[in-house]
Amino acid sequence: MNNKWKYFVITIVFFFACKKTLETNGSKSKVDTISLEAKTKETIDVNFDSFISKFIKDKKFRATRLSNPLYLYQLDDSEINSENFIKIKIGIEEILLEQKDWKEKIILSHEKVKQDTTITHLEGDETGLQMQYMFIKKDNKWYLDRITDYSM
Repeated sequence: MNNKWKYFVITIVFFFACKKTLETNGSKSKVDTISLEAKTKETIDVNFDSFISKFIKDKKFRATRLSNPLYLYQLDDSEINSENFIKIKIGIEEILLEQKDWKEKIILSHEKVKQDTTITHLEGDETGLQMQYMFIKKDNKWYLDRITDYSM
């Protein structure tokens, strides 16, 4: 009976020692994850390429980075060779920057216009699709300010 008691106590001690080690290792990985997330948040708005990558892939993030209201400026095709634009208020569902949103192959390119302004050009591969997404930096954060559709 005495040996059974010793084994029981040793097992309990061993169990709590292992549990403590697992908790310590688990909290360390959480700290590392939080540190990595903070570092990512810092670089998102410093580097436009990091921002646009997250903006395209993450719809929840995208919803937080839109000018309010967001407008689409579309060529008025009621006149031949018109240079007039129609202004249309749009929502997040009209922001189409991923290849899966289009039937044709799209090409994205970025043009830094000023320190706080970058235009993302979206073109359809030989289809006439031409759109510009203007991003402006406000309060050290990038926002989609407007979309202009030059498609014919």
